[in-house]
Amino acid sequence: MTLCPVILAGGGGTRLWPLSREYYPKQFLSINSDQSLLQETLLRLDGLEKNIDITPALVVCNEEHRFLVAEQIAAVRHDCLNIILEPEGRNTAPALTVSALQLLQDYDDIVMVMMPADHKIDNPADFQQALTAAYQLACKDYIVTFGITPDRPETGYGYIHTGDALAESTTPSAFSLQGFREKPGIEDAEKYLASGNYLWNSGIFMMKASVWNKAIQTTRPDMYQACVEAQQKGKQDGSFFRLDADTFKNCPADSIDYAVMEKLTSDQFKTAVIPLASYWSDMGAWSAVWEKGRKDADNNVTEGDVILADTGNSLVSAHHRLVTAVGCHDMVIVETATAGRQQMCRRSGPGRCHCG
Repeated sequence: MTLCPVILAGGGGTRLWPLSREYYPKQFLSINSDQSLLQETLLRLDGLEKNIDITPALVVCNEEHRFLVAEQIAAVRHDCLNIILEPEGRNTAPALTVSALQLLQDYDDIVMVMMPADHKIDNPADFQQALTAAYQLACKDYIVTFGITPDRPETGYGYIHTGDALAESTTPSAFSLQGFREKPGIEDAEKYLASGNYLWNSGIFMMKASVWNKAIQTTRPDMYQACVEAQQKGKQDGSFFRLDADTFKNCPADSIDYAVMEKLTSDQFKTAVIPLASYWSDMGAWSAVWEKGRKDADNNVTEGDVILADTGNSLVSAHHRLVTAVGCHDMVIVETATAGRQQMCRRSGPGRCHCG
């Protein structure tokens, strides 16, 4: 069975401000890399075709970003199966549903791997090994999610509760899915870490298009029907597929987790979770950029034309002008040409934001 990467690139630019903004959200930024996060998402699949019959990616994005998406994909010499344009973001569940509906127009059935376009993942070989194991389960009608082995009691991520190992899985091991947990307080996060039975929720999923459609019809028939109508009334426009605007804007908004995964029962669908051994981050805060960046002797991460003195544990990013930092500690300093003043914000702790 064929595998199609479905890349959700519809983020709204609310994180990593001031670099990430409404018309240039973080998935289009290059962070500690020569490629943008969207381009990295495409490139980490290179070579998977040696083991799996794989199509070009299907990308879902905001209509305002359509040319930016097309340009970035072309820049890394990748083709696109199609680019679905959302007139308004309705979260991940509708985006995956319209993707499944479109794919089932051209294929009797197909396996989808849904990947957000704004994640940072190291070790593509390990990632592809996990995808291959998940693909084998998805072909057997499993809905598979991927979890990250936690290395700290993180309160900023959701968690997945894992059960027994699945005998049907190849290396790496897969486990039954016991449930999802919301972002916990520090006490619960410490318990999750100590138990060894919890993984961070990566937000990456794999399943057959037909299985997803059955699941969304079971848990959110109203959402499914709105997506069917938006897709049926939509029109191909060159390299883009435009969903019907009025119908899609009236579609309920919800995530894959809330709309489907948290409501499924074991007697309805087979579910599994596969751990990812690779470094992973959703790059949701400047602290994640600092954590991943190359640090100097004083634990600073810098980008661009930067001069530091008596400065430590800080991230300083200059994009158009020289930035100097003297006596700065535990700070994020980001300079841009168009977002107003230089921004300096505490990475952690109780300190307030300082802008000037």
